[in-house]
Amino acid sequence: MPASDEILRRLAVHIHRIRLERGVSQENLAHELDMHRAYLGSIERAEQNVTLKTLSQLAERLGVDPADLIRPIG
Repeated sequence: MPASDEILRRLAVHIHRIRLERGVSQENLAHELDMHRAYLGSIERAEQNVTLKTLSQLAERLGVDPADLIRPIG
């Protein structure tokens, strides 16, 4: 698996897990970040690359450091 695919997978897993821990629906998180729910869903399925700006916005809303969203899983 290419390194870029692994980073997208990490991002997907962490966003999904943290979002559920915070009790935030995909629809609500997407609305708060002014993005379409389908776009957020594609991020959570590791299908969509994100900009640094989007990574930062997701981290801020979820209350974590952006680096936490791409750290190794486990």
